Amino acid sequence: MPHPAVTRAGGSGNRLLAALLPPDFALLAPELEAVALDQDAVLARAGDEVEHVFFPHSGAISLMIDMANGQTVATAAIGCEGAVGILSALGPSPSAITAIVHAAGTASRIPASRFRAAFNRSPALRHALQAHLSAMLTQFQLGAACNALHPVQVRMARWLLYLSDHIDHDILPLTQEALSQILGVRRTTVTLLMRNLRASGATRSDRRGQIEIDRSRLAAVACECRETMRLEVDGSTPTNTARSRFLDVEDDERVSLGALVARSGKDYSVTAHPTSVGNRLLAALPPADLDLLTPHFQKISFEPDAVLVRAGDELDQVYFPHSGAIAFMVDMPDGQTVATTLMGREGALASLSVLGPSRSSVTAMARVAGTASRISAAKFRLAYARSAAIRHVVQVHARTLLLQLQHVAACNALHRVEGRMARWLLQIHDRVPDDVLPLTQEALAQLLGVRRTTVTLTMSKLRAAGAIRSDRRGFVEVDRARLDGMACECYALMQRRIDHMSCQDLSAPRLALARFQESSFVTSSEAGEDRAEIKAASPVR
Repeated sequence: MPHPAVTRAGGSGNRLLAALLPPDFALLAPELEAVALDQDAVLARAGDEVEHVFFPHSGAISLMIDMANGQTVATAAIGCEGAVGILSALGPSPSAITAIVHAAGTASRIPASRFRAAFNRSPALRHALQAHLSAMLTQFQLGAACNALHPVQVRMARWLLYLSDHIDHDILPLTQEALSQILGVRRTTVTLLMRNLRASGATRSDRRGQIEIDRSRLAAVACECRETMRLEVDGSTPTNTARSRFLDVEDDERVSLGALVARSGKDYSVTAHPTSVGNRLLAALPPADLDLLTPHFQKISFEPDAVLVRAGDELDQVYFPHSGAIAFMVDMPDGQTVATTLMGREGALASLSVLGPSRSSVTAMARVAGTASRISAAKFRLAYARSAAIRHVVQVHARTLLLQLQHVAACNALHRVEGRMARWLLQIHDRVPDDVLPLTQEALAQLLGVRRTTVTLTMSKLRAAGAIRSDRRGFVEVDRARLDGMACECYALMQRRIDHMSCQDLSAPRLALARFQESSFVTSSEAGEDRAEIKAASPVR
């Protein structure tokens, strides 16, 4: 596939760049280069080092994930509201996704190393990255939920409208081959779906390489996810006003843990920080870097169904689980709740709040009881600014989280409910000490985005196959080997990719730190007093 062609044509339509004040934009401007985005050009390939960050001014770029059987599925789209490769600002890393141009346009690009240097100097650029990541997480999660809940016909309508939004035209430069890759279905399925849309008047024509749509009729066919996604992504776009709030937030404006407990109806017990570290991110830190966090940790325990954070809440705490399992839940417009990913001791809840105060796009709910160390987001940001090792583990975690979200979105589009249920059970089994999983059918219904009756039927099939030994009220006993045989290939592929990423990048973080010290990390003036406090703090032994 062709690479983007460098041109002399410029543009100023990218919203992330437009939101920057002149001093911040000036950090990028000398290195920005105008490029043409040709149809089917590959801007990034999964596994390759990210060399450039692209800021599209026009056109549409699909983020694709490759499955074990050779299928590709689109998990999100980016246009003038976002950027490709921007996660490289957190540190040099291979791309977690393949980014393909599906509607030609233009962009400004900058070498990833130059963008990283500007990012380290500018709180406003960190806010822009935070806004973009929030929008991407929202897209991945709503896309995963939509794929679980809605038939392929309405999902195709959603994608056509979404691409139309990006090019602002009713004639879309799309082949049926491109649509089959976006949706993860066969060409014959695309042909049938296009015939149905044409019969309803939602598409006027689909001559070779171009699809003409009727927006109003197509909107009537599409699910409500498209409009929800558009509003959420538009709401994440940074503005000068939003940046001003980012620079001026005070600790007393944050949501208290007491308020969170009152909302969830669950009790948290707080004890001293344990001497042993069960969280893998914390365990990967050298002692001197861990000592920047340890004095500020509190240990909490959480019970099943405890809400650690609600969608829309200020992310004022960062949680490092030592045990248990926490599900990210998305509330859909029709009232349904769907899980999009699962986190245990391999991750950190709200770790991306290091980029600045922000609100959660999801509800994080405990599915298996456990313990975690929590630290205020403000204290974590200050330690992040001082420690290349902490910045490294945050970057690795961000990549693994995005990878897991993309896999779940693709899995929901491609695979039947039995395989998906087996995948969820295996993911939970990875995070508990034995074969008895504390799960109700209601919890499984939310994980899968299906009705209780579907859960009952699917459990019967798994039990008949011997993958489940029993499912008495509130508990599911599994046979790991047989459950592995029932799961779709997504589980093994996802774990292999995440384990490779984690083992390669987390096992010896000291070897990677030199790559993170290309330029110093400059904090904003809001953190002055707390920075002095961290320097003066003595570690807890």
